[in-house]
Amino acid sequence: FGVEVISLGRERADGPGLLLRVPDENVTSQAGRQRYFYSFRLENITVPEAFANASAVEAAGWQIDYVDAQLPVGANAEQLAAWAHQLPSQSR
Repeated sequence: FGVEVISLGRERADGPGLLLRVPDENVTSQAGRQRYFYSFRLENITVPEAFANASAVEAAGWQIDYVDAQLPVGANAEQLAAWAHQLPSQSR
């Protein structure tokens, strides 16, 4: 199970395209960090195939970067995991 989100602006002022995958299939290389991809191009961005491997995303002109993954203040990771497992399978 995974979700891939791509954000592309309508005009140059909207900034670079972003691509984020949750969960990230590359969890071992940067523990505690979330990998995302961004495009330096502001126009004519090549969108890779859905869930293409990282080398294919880079070949399409996207760059890899990381952001520190943190729970919101007061969040309990165990409670969140238990809640997610209680959801019906259609919701996950």
